[in-house]
Amino acid sequence: FQTSQQSSQGLRLIYNATDLLNFGFGPRWVRTRYPNNSNIREANDQNLDFTVNWQVTGLSNLNALLSRRETEQGVAGSRRIQAVTGSLGWGYTPRGRVSYAMNLTRSTSADRFQEVQGFTFSGNNLRSVQNVAFDTINTSLNLSASAPITGKISTSLSYGLTRFEQDSARD
Repeated sequence: FQTSQQSSQGLRLIYNATDLLNFGFGPRWVRTRYPNNSNIREANDQNLDFTVNWQVTGLSNLNALLSRRETEQGVAGSRRIQAVTGSLGWGYTPRGRVSYAMNLTRSTSADRFQEVQGFTFSGNNLRSVQNVAFDTINTSLNLSASAPITGKISTSLSYGLTRFEQDSARD
């Protein structure tokens, strides 16, 4: 049911403010097809990304992404979803063999649509229309450490924690 095929294209303008700091800005388009889902055959995303990469020291770097997304789902864009996604990443490689990384990601989504249901009551065909609202917030924290064992083999350890919140209302 959730099997998907996805393609993505984008364009990013990068401004190198210094050797250690750059900014990126540009659109990104994502098309997702769900071949086994009759309700949502396709979703088309239009994203506008803003990135910052900063080499703080020779041992540490920071990167950030802020993206505004608008999604059309279903037949001829029957559902429109707007969301904001952001992430903050930090990498640290001390003089030893172990490298450390941390990434924090947060995305929000507000999905508003009408749900139409048909049913029969006392021989009459009736329709019910409800306004549905789904508000979601996803927050993820990922921590990792990696070290080379040889020139071609390395080992890593990672831990991830994700919190999903959904608030729904029907009227």
